[in-house]
Amino acid sequence: MGKNIPTSVRIPSEFKEDIELLAKHRGKSVSKTIITAIEYYIAHEYDLIRMLKLKKLEEEGV
Repeated sequence: MGKNIPTSVRIPSEFKEDIELLAKHRGKSVSKTIITAIEYYIAHEYDLIRMLKLKKLEEEGV
């Protein structure tokens, strides 16, 4: 890891209401809902992420 990831993001206004609605439905805060959405996205894209990591290792000759 080692790289800094921004801890604040700008949410487009067209998604703000949807995120707030989902947070209220789940009984979570908006920030927890956003974190969960990111986790779901990463899990969904896991195979692609793994492939990209392997490609990077091959390019580095590891």
